[in-house]
Amino acid sequence: MSVQPIPPDDAPGDPSADDQASDPAVQRAGRRLRVLAELTEIGMELARRLTAAPAENAADAAGAGDKGRARRRDPAEVFADLSRAIRLTVMLEAKTDEALRDLVAGVAKAREATRVRIAGEARDAEAERRRMREEKVHDLVIAVACDDITDEADVERLDQELDERMLDDQAWWSDPARPLREVVERYCDWFGLTPDWSRWLGDDWAPPRAPPVWPWAARAEATGPP
Repeated sequence: MSVQPIPPDDAPGDPSADDQASDPAVQRAGRRLRVLAELTEIGMELARRLTAAPAENAADAAGAGDKGRARRRDPAEVFADLSRAIRLTVMLEAKTDEALRDLVAGVAKAREATRVRIAGEARDAEAERRRMREEKVHDLVIAVACDDITDEADVERLDQELDERMLDDQAWWSDPARPLREVVERYCDWFGLTPDWSRWLGDDWAPPRAPPVWPWAARAEATGPP
C-alpha cells in the first residue's frame, strides 16, 4: 500500500496559502483537514485490498486450521468495521472542511474590515491636513491684505476671490511637499499684495516690532512738566 505523505502547510492550493497564510488557526485547521483526507485514502485502500482477493483470504483461513480460524476474523466483519471507520472519517472531514471555510471567511472578513478602517482613518487624516493647510494659507494672505488694503469692502471681496481661487488650485496648494511660503507668495502676487517678508518667521507672520521706549521719555511722563 502506497499513501502520499501529508503535504506541508505552505503547499500550493492550500486553503490558507493566500491572505490567511499567516493565521495559525487557519494553518492548524488546514493540516487537520489534510490528515483526515489521508486517513480516508488509507481506509479506502485497505478496503480495496480486502475486497480484491477474497479467495486468497478464504484459502489462508482454511489452511490455518481451527486454531487459526479462531484467531482470524471474518472478512465480512472486517469490511463492515472498516467501512464504518471510513464513513466516520468522511463525515469528520466534511465537518472540518466546513469549519475551515467558516474560519477562512471570518479571517478574511476581519482583515477586510481592518483594511477598510485603516483606509477610512487615512482619508480622514488627509482631509484634516488639507483643511488645516487651507485655513492657514487663507489666514496668512488675508493678514497681508488687511495690512495693504484700508477699505473693508475690498478686503471682503478679496476674501471671496481667494476662496474661489483656492478651490480651483486644491491640488497645488494642498501638496505637503510644497513650501507654505511659496503658496502665500503666489496668492499675494495674484492679488497684487506686497507682504513684508522680513516678518516671515517659520510658517507664519511675526508680529510687528513695537516702537522703542526711551528711558527719559518714561521718566518725563512720570514726573510731568517742570
